[in-house]
Amino acid sequence: MILFDTDVCLSLLAGNRKICQQFGELLEEICVPAPCVEELYLAAEQSAHQEANGKTVEKFLATVRVLHPDAETYRLAARIRNRLDRRGRAASQTDVLVFSLSRVFSARLVTLHAGRYRFT
Repeated sequence: MILFDTDVCLSLLAGNRKICQQFGELLEEICVPAPCVEELYLAAEQSAHQEANGKTVEKFLATVRVLHPDAETYRLAARIRNRLDRRGRAASQTDVLVFSLSRVFSARLVTLHAGRYRFT
């Protein structure tokens, strides 16, 4: 299972050929974390071409599996956030949930910003 972060999805939707070449044959394994779906629609809403980009997001989401957090995912996310809070480190709830989804479902997390997911 391959989990695409929002930045990778947006890059793919923008026509990044490198991502297409690297993952084109693995389409059946690609998942999008549920928290990233809202970010994709937000990017479309904030664009100059809202309607067209919104339709592009819808078409993309119809081709991939959306992975939703379950109780185990939320439990792990709570542990990570608690650990970060005790260390005085901040992290977005979305990033913690995406990271937790990747761990609970043993998915390879693909992102253009790996540093955001260093919680240890």
